[in-house]
Amino acid sequence: FTPLYRPERFPEFKDATVVTSGLNRWSFFRRRQQLLTPLMPYLVEQFDLSAYDVVISNSMSAAKGAITRPDATHICYCNTPMRWAWMPHLDNRANTSLIRRLSAHYLRLWDSATVDRVDVWLANSNTIAARIKKFYRREATVLYPPVDMPDVAVSHDDDGYFLTVGRLEAQKHVDVIVEAAKLTGIPLKVVGKGALLEQLKDQASGYKNIEFLGFVTDAERNALYQRCKAFIFASEEDFGIVPVEAMAYGKPVIAYGRGGASETVVPKKTGLHFSEQTAESLAEALALFSHESFDPAVIAKHARQFSTTRFHEEITKFVHKTLAHNHSKL
Repeated sequence: FTPLYRPERFPEFKDATVVTSGLNRWSFFRRRQQLLTPLMPYLVEQFDLSAYDVVISNSMSAAKGAITRPDATHICYCNTPMRWAWMPHLDNRANTSLIRRLSAHYLRLWDSATVDRVDVWLANSNTIAARIKKFYRREATVLYPPVDMPDVAVSHDDDGYFLTVGRLEAQKHVDVIVEAAKLTGIPLKVVGKGALLEQLKDQASGYKNIEFLGFVTDAERNALYQRCKAFIFASEEDFGIVPVEAMAYGKPVIAYGRGGASETVVPKKTGLHFSEQTAESLAEALALFSHESFDPAVIAKHARQFSTTRFHEEITKFVHKTLAHNHSKL
């Protein structure tokens, strides 16, 4: 069940039955889902879940407000409380317009009123568990999300460049990485596309050590992971998949030390943290970075604790344990 669905983005679900809202019939809405954020609570509440004894919602917006039978068990895997409503500084959709502020107010009221529709909370990181505690006054069990692990040998070999991968949007702070590369002269490859691509290219104009690769295929991205010297990550994420992907190839990560990366990147073992989201702070970390002090095998082993296999095992065990506990109370 999902309000809007683009099947080309989820080939793994090609044989699954996916129930959507009526708005999904129009490609305009499928391709501009952010426009419907204020309507998501209504759309989620229209799904008839009365046939299900157990409902697992995967929520970073309104899914946790799904309406279930009174005797059903609702487990919410929360990627984050709604950013638009609670953390506009982390959401590139948020701005100060009157309509957006009124929408955020309404969403906060709805989000608070529907907290008790969830019986058991899972959080994708300690960072998110803390937000659930702050905004919803509920405890959550941390279950890190799945990250695909490559079947490759790791080594110290590299082509000398630093790498960053992600959407080129304001909240990703790629401008901080570009500016730090200008200050330090490190060879930097930037992978990704987004609204700020041309602005970032202008920022890097005249600096031949900075290269923008735009969109790359999965195979090309994985090859870039394999041959980079280190990975740089400057955003404050709920969890942050890409630093773990880089570590799976045995590559150290230089990350902003807040959000999920503060949990997944271990200083002096799998990478370094920089304390402020500024080019100067990142440049200081780059000056301290010594590639030879990191063991690729240790880094890759650390990354495997976030594997897809581990996730499937842990969430299956958690669901069975929750249902057994609820059954024992009957």
